[in-house]
Amino acid sequence: MTISRRAFLELSGSGTLASALGVSACGPDAVAQEGGAGGDGVVDVQGTAPVIDASVPSGSPDRGGEAVGAHLASVAAAGVSCAFVPVATVEHFEAALRNLLALHAMAAEADWDLVRATSQLSAPPPGGGPPNGHARLGVVPTFQGLQMVEQDIGLIRGFRELGVGVMAVTHSWKNWNGDGCLERTDLPLTGLGRLAVREMNAAGVLIDVSRAGVRTSLSAIDESRAPIVFTHSNARAVYDHPANLTAGQIDACARRGGVIALSAFPALVSGRPQPRLDDFLAHLDHLLDRVGPDHVGLGLDFDDRARKRYVFDPLPDPPYTFPQGLSAPADLDNVREALEGRGLSASERERLLGGNLKRVLSEAWEG
Repeated sequence: MTISRRAFLELSGSGTLASALGVSACGPDAVAQEGGAGGDGVVDVQGTAPVIDASVPSGSPDRGGEAVGAHLASVAAAGVSCAFVPVATVEHFEAALRNLLALHAMAAEADWDLVRATSQLSAPPPGGGPPNGHARLGVVPTFQGLQMVEQDIGLIRGFRELGVGVMAVTHSWKNWNGDGCLERTDLPLTGLGRLAVREMNAAGVLIDVSRAGVRTSLSAIDESRAPIVFTHSNARAVYDHPANLTAGQIDACARRGGVIALSAFPALVSGRPQPRLDDFLAHLDHLLDRVGPDHVGLGLDFDDRARKRYVFDPLPDPPYTFPQGLSAPADLDNVREALEGRGLSASERERLLGGNLKRVLSEAWEG
């Protein structure tokens, strides 16, 4: 089913948009109406933290149901209880809406839930697997950039009603809101970008500034009333790449209560033909030393598709050689062991593996 931009805008916030599109309403309001953790029966575990991967592009619905199901099954088996899944990056309104509706349809058939509120996020059981023995993995639909919105920032509220809980102001390249990290320019948010940030705050969306340009990300952090997240970024001081973060970005994110989710994408880990787990952990150690365990998470970004948009983008062509010891969701156990080896307390490890991301989701979604 399709819907015009005008009709989408008119129905946004009316409580009828989801029903008009034949899907369940998402977001904190929908959960409150359904009672507690929502209609899917996911029960929160007090005093424990979920394990969250803030970047799972291999779960994108345009890959098809079989591929998406297989990858998300491997994510759940690794002990991840919630995955952020990009629904759109370069797609405009109609294609982004089709992808989002496809994700709803897959969720109705598969063994995972679209996450409406943080009350749905639970810790996985010992040894991994679905949380609380429940059959479903939590999935948060995300937008990598706002190309699907363009200048109609009122669309943000409608997409939030349909479950998109995390949105990036831009992603790698320039758009109406600001610069991406791969642009030659480095400008702050535009006037429209500032309005988009305010609209995302008002709609209860967690703002992502991974792959934004330095000044665009800093002005978004400044403009936002809620903490922000870098969903898949590493430290430029450890490996100098334009998609990695400067000291100023890291400090600003932490100062405002945000989280930096570390990426295993090899081009951001090191300059080796095949990075090693230790190379990834060097980024972790740098962030722990600089901002502490309350501002670090994971956005592992396992993906095998081409990332270049233009021939001069400083990104490799596939196939990608992910770090030895961190090349698939199952290798998350190696990260757990490394955290224990660094002397982090059980509480600090829980926060780093997902508790910090749950906190910023709560502050953005529920105030």
